[in-house]
Amino acid sequence: MPIRRTHPTIEPMTGSAWPVLLDRVRSDIPALLADFLAELAQLDGYAAGLIPADDIERTAVGAFDIFLARLGDADDAERSARFSGELGRKRARQGMRIDQFMEGVRINFRVLWRALHRAADPDLVDELVANGERILGVVERYATEVQAAFLEESQLMAQQRRTARERALARVFASDTDPASLAAATELLGLRADAVFELVALSGADDPRVAVTAQAWRGALLHVDGDVAVLFRERDARPGAEPDGFLAQDGAHVSEVRGVAALARAAALARALLTATGGTAPTSL
Repeated sequence: MPIRRTHPTIEPMTGSAWPVLLDRVRSDIPALLADFLAELAQLDGYAAGLIPADDIERTAVGAFDIFLARLGDADDAERSARFSGELGRKRARQGMRIDQFMEGVRINFRVLWRALHRAADPDLVDELVANGERILGVVERYATEVQAAFLEESQLMAQQRRTARERALARVFASDTDPASLAAATELLGLRADAVFELVALSGADDPRVAVTAQAWRGALLHVDGDVAVLFRERDARPGAEPDGFLAQDGAHVSEVRGVAALARAAALARALLTATGGTAPTSL
């Protein structure tokens, strides 16, 4: 049989009963933490051990502390905003999905709500009800803060990845890239240095259809050079592999490029061929 927590009975009084209820919750923090960890352990993303256990515990205690401070109007606004921001950004960097992260936040809220109910029983239930709007406001504020920080960091990381890939592609297609830089760019792009590639240069790099086409072609990477879009990918050397139209577009094609180091020369050749033919039909040497 579960043990029922009991508290000294006090008369509900506006301005005095609410701090007493919060103090009861504060003394119940070990139980809150245990409840939170047990429920979180079932959540995909946390159950996989993506986040260190000490990180989870430290964050949970910090979140409960902020909730109680805000509920009691004793919040250090700068400190709590910094905590929310750092948490959202850290979870994004740790590779969590937004749905996993926000479900963890919701678990935090559910555990807090159950703790408030336990603390209010039996003599402060009316005080809990009277402060329902206050609780909802604190919950919504915290959720908004951590979600905004997570999304902002995710967008920044995506931009950094795009920038890094664009720089790597620029090194691959530069005529004067040294071997070490080329090797680093090859690794970042996930290419095999000695693979055989196929390449096509298309007119109108700003044409939205170019990006759509790049996404449609299996494994194709896009490099923009002025007004020319260069698409390339590793050739499928399997006998009888079905063509998917990669070399049937209106552009200049080089169907066999041996190794990453040859891509720059192949792109220059395709660009010259595109200039000579106008790129109005599939063209190759």
